[in-house]
Amino acid sequence: MIGGYAKIGVAWCGDSQIEGLYHDMLRPYIKCLSFDDVRLDMRARHWDDQVFIGDTYRVDLDAAKEYKIWNKKGREALSKDDSSGSGKQESSQGGDVRAETLGRELASAPDASSNVEVIDVYLPHKNHLLTFPNRAGGFTRENLLYSGEWAGPERGPFRRLAFEDVPDNVLSMGPAMNWLPLHESLNMLDNKQIRQAIRQKQLLLYSPAGSKNAENVRDFADGMAVESTDPKSTQQANFGGPDQVVFGFVMQHMQLLNKMAGNPDALGGIGPAADTLGQEEIIAGSQSKQLAEMHDRDLDFVADLMRS
Repeated sequence: MIGGYAKIGVAWCGDSQIEGLYHDMLRPYIKCLSFDDVRLDMRARHWDDQVFIGDTYRVDLDAAKEYKIWNKKGREALSKDDSSGSGKQESSQGGDVRAETLGRELASAPDASSNVEVIDVYLPHKNHLLTFPNRAGGFTRENLLYSGEWAGPERGPFRRLAFEDVPDNVLSMGPAMNWLPLHESLNMLDNKQIRQAIRQKQLLLYSPAGSKNAENVRDFADGMAVESTDPKSTQQANFGGPDQVVFGFVMQHMQLLNKMAGNPDALGGIGPAADTLGQEEIIAGSQSKQLAEMHDRDLDFVADLMRS
């Protein structure tokens, strides 16, 4: 629930012969962008103030060399070294691990694809679009693949869905980001209780004189009668186990997280939020108001894509 980015425009899909004449065939598209692939001007204080906006993507190397819209010199300079399987960035723009690298160690085979990674850079104030190979030293005039005026929808190819705006920042913030500290602390407390439960031991203690009684208790099945000359010589003892103070703290955290998250128990109908039906209806109505703004932003985002 952070939001997202989309890219819109028209893509060249080859030549077609119509009534004896060859025409470039263009096809409109809408593409959902990965957070790892978006490049934003982090110096800007507002989305419309950005000097550049870009995104990286992959295309087939052979198809890229035949892509007539791109500069011939730049196409000929593309090579396997530019592909996603060689020198691929393992971190996003913010330095975090890219989502696509998670689980990559499970695929030990080398990347045999012939894809090449390029980057589109849109300059909003000039309404200009540039395309470069996405590699170290690739942002040069010699490697330029495309440079031209943006001829697509108004306001450029990039659209943003933001559920919560951050003052003086191009990045948006989702409601879940406010819950993250509580979520992490609740997980740590739950893990602590799990470790305590695993360490818990239930032992049978006996005195030296009661060793025979202890053996009988150990060997007899549940529900059977056990002869004991001295029942007090054997006692069951529990060691460790989940701490009740920690358990109470976990329950308090769950209530606080439910409150900070907008009462998802009431939204999902998985638990009572009040003692009476009238109070439940009031809470449900307030929850719908909290969701209304995000719902409206989502509809505006989709409508903007359709209009473009």
